[in-house]
Amino acid sequence: MPSAPPPAFDPKRRGRAPSPLHMRRAVVGRAIPSQRPPSPLTTRFHGLDCRRPLMLAKLTPTTPEEKRAPPLDLSPTRAVCLWLEWLDEQEVEDKMRGNMGSLNDVGSVDVFSWISCLDLRTLAALANSTLSSSSDPQNVSFHFLIPKGGNVKLSYHKLKVLLPDSDLTVTSQKQIKDKLNVATPEGNFLWSFHTELSPFLIARSQLSKKRYVYIAADSIIKGKVEDLARMDLGSYAIGAVEDCSKRLNDYISMDVLGAIQRAGAAQSWVSKEPYNKDACLLDFDVLLIEPRKLEKNLLVPIMWWTNVINLANQRDQIRLAVTLAFYDKYMKLPSNWKRTDGNTDILNFDGPRMFVLKMDVSVSNQATVQPGSNTVIRNLKPY
Repeated sequence: MPSAPPPAFDPKRRGRAPSPLHMRRAVVGRAIPSQRPPSPLTTRFHGLDCRRPLMLAKLTPTTPEEKRAPPLDLSPTRAVCLWLEWLDEQEVEDKMRGNMGSLNDVGSVDVFSWISCLDLRTLAALANSTLSSSSDPQNVSFHFLIPKGGNVKLSYHKLKVLLPDSDLTVTSQKQIKDKLNVATPEGNFLWSFHTELSPFLIARSQLSKKRYVYIAADSIIKGKVEDLARMDLGSYAIGAVEDCSKRLNDYISMDVLGAIQRAGAAQSWVSKEPYNKDACLLDFDVLLIEPRKLEKNLLVPIMWWTNVINLANQRDQIRLAVTLAFYDKYMKLPSNWKRTDGNTDILNFDGPRMFVLKMDVSVSNQATVQPGSNTVIRNLKPY
């Protein structure tokens, strides 16, 4: 068992140096490559060597910042060395568990949103409400995907005028399409339903990210998005809110579904157990996704279910197909993240829709919305 860290150092901030060391790194200007010590008992800080804790560390100023800085006592105290040892032991334990990070230390929260009709009002309201509700807004990043033909640079600059301190990117959906091979059945299917399947389209291009939160563009956030991002998905690839306004048997006859189940029994994406007629559908408004866990052939079961069921409404058909493809294969997110018009952590955007924000970039905070609406773009508050 690793030794407990000295009281002077907060283990909840594991991986981040507390103020004394952090100050020294900032002043010295030669931080070690990673935020954690690279190897046990060999952490050096311009001569700081925990193998010889009584030796005074030497510091030779080299940069102008270092020369102007007041002298620091870099003697490696026993407390510092014990703390560094503890961090190393924690890193070894993390590697043994195959988990190089704690869900309690989410770091940056990536929020993705796909908008079908370019409306900067909704995106600004989504971003500002999220930041205003967050306890750590500096660590929230937004990634907005706008329709082909939308001016990416202009959209970005207009959003930055309203939210100057926000961390956001604006990307054309065409870049996503260009990465798809629409000549293949899978690529053509995916782009045919790109609005409904946008969370999974994004996942195919974001394999470098451990996880991200997908939020429908026309939403107002009242909860803390970092709490959502911190949830443990276990072995699941996605976490989703359920829409129980209608049940499975409201969309498809259970006799028909039973016949499909028997005919497709050999398929791995068909449940071996009888389907629950009262099962809820997946809600696409809020999803927590770990893209690396998604099956590479995820589209195959969705395509299969889309072909064997037949509903008049295309959106209902694809929602039902995704629900059946992920049946018992997703984590249920708390119901307070179900978008409604009531007292939940996410509300429907109730401002004007299908309106492209037009404003002089030299004037900020001049956009208005309907009085009494949930949107916070009318009087933008600093977050």
